[in-house]
Amino acid sequence: MEKIVSNLLLLSRADAGELTLQKERCDFVALVRECMTLQGHQAGAKNIAMKLQSTQNYIDCEIDTNRMRQVISNLLDNAIKYTPSGGKITIEVKREQQRILLSVKDTGIGISEKDLPFVFDRFYRVDKSRSREQHSSGLGLAISKWIVATHGGHIDIMSKEGQGTTVRVVLPLENTNPDEIGAI
Repeated sequence: MEKIVSNLLLLSRADAGELTLQKERCDFVALVRECMTLQGHQAGAKNIAMKLQSTQNYIDCEIDTNRMRQVISNLLDNAIKYTPSGGKITIEVKREQQRILLSVKDTGIGISEKDLPFVFDRFYRVDKSRSREQHSSGLGLAISKWIVATHGGHIDIMSKEGQGTTVRVVLPLENTNPDEIGAI
């Protein structure tokens, strides 16, 4: 319940334009590794293998590390929740031109084509009964989308039922400050 209230407060402050990014220099690959370590116990408990693939050992960027940690952790958490025991999650990080590309691919249950357009909407849960079992409020992807957008990036999702899901995040390497953050 505390997490839901915290997420609702964050969304409310974002809508009111009261949230700003606290950007700092950061190694994006190290941040992803940190999030993987934090989620490692949860994945291990379900016998899910997590693997990092990166073409670089270090990617220097300027981001709000706390907010981006929230995005990465949310994506990993979702992948773990919706991947059956014995599954696999592959996290790919690379620098391409002036962008950071992050993808989280799982071998989970997937999302139906009819639900895909709505997964970034607040409170949207693909399977309401399963989401309650998984302690999902339907806010994580909406918050992640806002955080990525405030960094001048974008996030998208591809999925097939029964085959898994891939979430891709593209972030600019350069320091960008959009004039208007806008509502989620």
